[in-house]
Parts: sequence; structure tokens; C-alpha cells
Amino acid sequence: MKQEIKQEIAESLKKATNWTQEGWKTTFGPKNIEVNSLKQAQDLPKQFAYKLEAVDYWKTVGIIAKEVTLWLEKALVSFDKGDFKAVEDQVYFAKYVEKPYERVANTCKPLLDKIRQAK
Repeated sequence: MKQEIKQEIAESLKKATNWTQEGWKTTFGPKNIEVNSLKQAQDLPKQFAYKLEAVDYWKTVGIIAKEVTLWLEKALVSFDKGDFKAVEDQVYFAKYVEKPYERVANTCKPLLDKIRQAK
């Protein structure tokens, strides 16, 4: 069971690392133009009124993703040391950082739930 948790942490880490590339459905402007990744935001025409907002949104996602990945990397190190309390705490902090995007990113909450169920 514990190895499954380690695998889940690694998968969540990979998922968070790719948030800005893989993205999720996000719309901008009154016409609800879909811009689902940082690349799509950067490729918008300059005349698109909400380009700056879209780029800023996805850059902010990238900043949050970096913080989440740092906590998940710490969780993997703690897992290898056998400190499962620290693993839970570090995944909790990753979930806390992810909170603004939790509904769409859906990365850390399911992981934390699995860790707590495995206790």
C-alpha cells in the first residue's frame, strides 16, 4: 500500500509540473474564448483584448505549480526516509498552495485523501 502512495505522489508531481502545458478548460472575455494553456495564451493575437489576462493567469498557474512541486518533492524525500507524518504534512501544504486551482487542477486533494485513508 505504501508503494502505491509513493507512486501516487510521483504521478501528482508529474501532473503539477505540466499544469501550464496540459492545462484545463479556461475561458476569457465576454465571448468566453477558450485558452487552455500558457502556450495558447502566448499565441493569441495581440489584438485579443484579454491576451494579457490569459497570459498572466497561466503564468500564475506556473508559479503555483512550482510551489506545489516543491512540496511534493519534499514528500517523496520524506517517504524514502520513512517519515510518513511529514509526507502527509507536505502533501497537505501542497494542497493548501493548490487551493485556488483545486477544482480544475484536482491534483493534491485526491492524493491527500488517499494518504489519510491509508493510515
